[in-house]
Amino acid sequence: MITKNNILILILALFFAFIYGMYKESSLNNKSKDKPNKKANAFGFFNISSLILLLLLIPSYIWIFPNVLVFESCNKIQKYILINPFKNQDGISFDYGNNISYVINETNENLEIVQLEYGNSNNSDENTKQIISANTAEKFEIAKFDFINQIVPKHIRTKSSKRTYYYIGCESSNEINSILVE
Repeated sequence: MITKNNILILILALFFAFIYGMYKESSLNNKSKDKPNKKANAFGFFNISSLILLLLLIPSYIWIFPNVLVFESCNKIQKYILINPFKNQDGISFDYGNNISYVINETNENLEIVQLEYGNSNNSDENTKQIISANTAEKFEIAKFDFINQIVPKHIRTKSSKRTYYYIGCESSNEINSILVE
């Protein structure tokens, strides 16, 4: 697994390398218009390879690599992207997909996942809660968690009639139950 920030840094580095390579290739080609320039050809191959990597990484980052949240404690949460499809942990074999998230609970506390419905509906009837036991890992059909161990707002403006958000955190760290009651 690799952190989300490292993937974004890699994508930005490839993008800037591509731009720099295009600049150097054009300047080398302008200097020697009569004969082929080996350095310009090398930059051309470099540009093609960095462009191919960008075209593979960006869609994979958005649509293929699932999110992995690792709760080491209630205050230390790591966000990863799964790249290795052969990894197994706590009895779960990981799959690819854009609407999949994995939660690995390495704490001694239970985690709770709450589906929050905002909009023109009665919130108390539609909010659902799931519990993840301590020291386990589970797979969820959730693209991303909107609130990770944060205070959840009681009201959010939505453009549509209803919008779903997901909260995840330790049972003891947040009073999510007050939102479910109101």
